[in-house]
Formats: sequence, C-alpha cells, structure tokens
Amino acid sequence: MMHMGGKKGIFMGCQRIQTMSSLRSLIRSSLLIAASLAAAQPAQAGLTVSALRGGSAVDLGIVRSGTPVASEEVSLTIDGTAAQYRLRHSTVVALTSESGAYLPAAALTVEVTQAEFARVSFSGMLIVGETPFDLITSDASGTGGTLRLVYTANAEGVAAGTYLGSFSYALESLDGSQVDVETVSVRLVIDPSAVFGRLPGSPAAVRFMEAGHGEALTSEPIQIGWSINSQGSMRIVHEVAQPLINERGEEFPLPAIALSATSAERGAFSSERALEPRLVLVPQESQFSGGGVLELHYRAMVPDAQRAGRYEGLFRVSLENPGVGSEDVPLPVEIVIEPSIKMSVRTTKGAGLSFGNLEGGRPTEMMTVTIVVQNNTGERYAVLEQLSDPLTSEEGRKLPESTMKHAVGLASSGSIAIAGGTPVTTSPQVVYQSGVDGEPVELSLGYQLEASSDDPAGTYQSSLLFSLTAQ
Repeated sequence: MMHMGGKKGIFMGCQRIQTMSSLRSLIRSSLLIAASLAAAQPAQAGLTVSALRGGSAVDLGIVRSGTPVASEEVSLTIDGTAAQYRLRHSTVVALTSESGAYLPAAALTVEVTQAEFARVSFSGMLIVGETPFDLITSDASGTGGTLRLVYTANAEGVAAGTYLGSFSYALESLDGSQVDVETVSVRLVIDPSAVFGRLPGSPAAVRFMEAGHGEALTSEPIQIGWSINSQGSMRIVHEVAQPLINERGEEFPLPAIALSATSAERGAFSSERALEPRLVLVPQESQFSGGGVLELHYRAMVPDAQRAGRYEGLFRVSLENPGVGSEDVPLPVEIVIEPSIKMSVRTTKGAGLSFGNLEGGRPTEMMTVTIVVQNNTGERYAVLEQLSDPLTSEEGRKLPESTMKHAVGLASSGSIAIAGGTPVTTSPQVVYQSGVDGEPVELSLGYQLEASSDDPAGTYQSSLLFSLTAQ
C-alpha cells in the first residue's frame, strides 16, 4: 500500500508539474497574441490647436471705427499617422451677438498660409459658413506637420456687439473614421462706430467763382454718406467753423448764402434757408441705425456793397451720435468777387431832359438826374459831367454855355463837388467826390435852363455826359 501509494504520489506530482508547465505555456501564448495585436494597430494620431492671440481660443480681437478688419492666426499641429487622413473644419455654433444678431457669413473668411506637408483643399480665402469643409488632405503615408490658418473678419456694415461661437477641427482617416476632434471657442468684438464722409466724386469744397454784384451763384452739390452700426439717437448739423474773410479782413455776410439739404432716407429740409452759425440738417432720431446720403446745395447772392476779393472760410457738417461721438466732414468755402465799378443814369421823365419852352430871363422847371454808382474796389472815385456840344438849334445857332446851370445836388455818401448855379460846360468837371473807401452812392443832380431875351428862338439840343474816374 505504501509502494503503490508512493508511485501514485510521484505520478500525481508529475501531473502537477505538467499542468503548471501547460499554464505557463498558455500564459506565454497569451502574451504573444497580445503583442501581435498591438503591433497590427497604427500609432495614435494627435491634433493640437494654438491661436496667436487667444491661445486655446480663436480671438479675432476688437474692431474699432476706421479699422473694420480684424484677424487671428491659428496653428494646428498634427502628429503623423500610418494612413492617409484629412482635416475638416466645422462651425459648431455660429457667431452670435448678445442681442441675437448673427455675424453675416461673408464677414468671416479663412486662408491657409502654411501647409507644406499636405495638399490644401482650396486656394485663397474661403468664406466660413455653416457648411463643413476640408482644410487639407495628407499624403498616402499620413505625414504630419503644422498647419497655419488666418481668419479675417470684415465688420463693415455689421451691427456692433460681442459675437461668440465655436469651431471644430476633425482629423479623419479617408474611410471616414474619426481620429481626433478639437473644438475651440471664437470671439469677435465690434465696437459701436459711425462712418461719415463725402462720397467718391463729390466736390471737396464749396466754391463760388467770379461772382458779380447782385448775381446769384450756386456751387456744385456736396454728397455726404453715413453708416451707423449701433442703435441710438443721431442728428446731422451744419456749422460755420470759420467765417468767410477776404485778404483785407472783410467778412462776407452769412445771410447772403442760402442752403438746402435733401435726403431720401431721413427727413431734411429741402427749401432754402439763410445760413446761420449752426443749422440742424437732419433732426434727432431715437433708436436709429443704418445709413443714408445727404445732398447739400449752396447758393450765394453777392450784396451790392460787398468788396472785391477772395473770401475763404470753413463749414463743418457733423454726425452727432452719443454712442460713437461726433464724426465731422470739413468743407472749405471760397467766394471770388471780381473788382468792378458800374454807373447807371436815369431821369424822372423819359430817357432825357426836356425843359419845354424857355422864356427869356426866366429859369425853367428843375429837371433831376439820378446817378447810381456800384463800386467794390475800395478805391476812391469821382463823377464828372460835361456837355458834348453847346446847346445848338436845327439851324446851327448856339446858346451860351452859361444857359444850363446846376440847381441842387444830393448824395447818399461822399460829397457834392459843385455849387448850385454853376454852369454846365463842354469841359469835364467834377460834380461828386466819393469817400476814401470808394463806397457806392446814389446821387441826385438838379438842372435848370435860363435863356436871355436876346437868344434867338428855336429848338436846342445837346447831350449831357457823365463819366467815372479814379482818384
């Protein structure tokens, strides 16, 4: 029993050894199988996103008035894979402001600026919309590298606000299986701003050239456009920043310039108004946003007494909006008045002086001549008179030069230079002398005829001449 038992114990011990050996073999086989499976699977690809300004987010920055374009550079680093892949761009959440306004699709574009290791799927700049699109496709061996993108936002005409959204970058094998996905937040801030300025082709100044006394002159229309990207009150005003002054320091009167303003988009006065230091062209409106065009028409009437010269000044048209401040359009102004001196003569009865019948020794009824002189030169002048010939009858008989005499003279300025009773002769003589500034004048001169009883009967005629001369 003991022997048999001993053999049995040895046998059973061998069995145990064999069993343990088999377990080790199984364990060894399992390890070999696991190692074989790990070698068959390709190395895991990785995608890293880094933005120049935003770090882990795409921060397009702040768009301010005068700089409507913002940009951000994004680097995408891809670890190589053993299989060909593509990188896909998607808009997860469209950029939306706090007021619920969407950023227009055309306002945001993307461009691939570096991708030597892969084929870019588009050329130039591509609009970033809601439809996904491929950025790159790798070579057949799945080579990795760094891809650089530049996002550009053009906020011109876009409502102000803080726009938030998100993009995703999906690394996919060409069979459609997803390898890695990175989602980043996107931010764009558009400050309240206004664009206000002359339209292309519109004159840069208000000019009235070679104006004469009493002439109504118009300048070319000035067109000014505006655009506001935020809600708020606004109005457009016209101001005289510098009065119109000539080289001698003399001022052109504002009421002599009329202005009309028209706008299809907003109510502006279309009838002419005399210019004032400040005029409201478009009245204040609340909760206004958008834009329009304002057209300005200027007309100048040169006063009779206005001195010659080049008058220069400055108008300013301003858009006033509490949210964006004031935007100005300066308009230089120029009025050129040419030097001139003019004289007109009229009588109370017809075109001449008819004294009727003369009786020897008795003076005739007084006849009046009115002379108006318009002078803008600022220089002193005189009015001269003379008879073209002695009073002569049809038969050729002549009356003495003492027959026609001055009776009275009146002048609105300056001085009468001849005394009553002075004969009118065929020689020029000064009858009026202006002041030192050569001011305009309205002059009245009275004349009488007195013949002697010895003068022969007949009808006598001559011409009374008036002329101007500088002093």
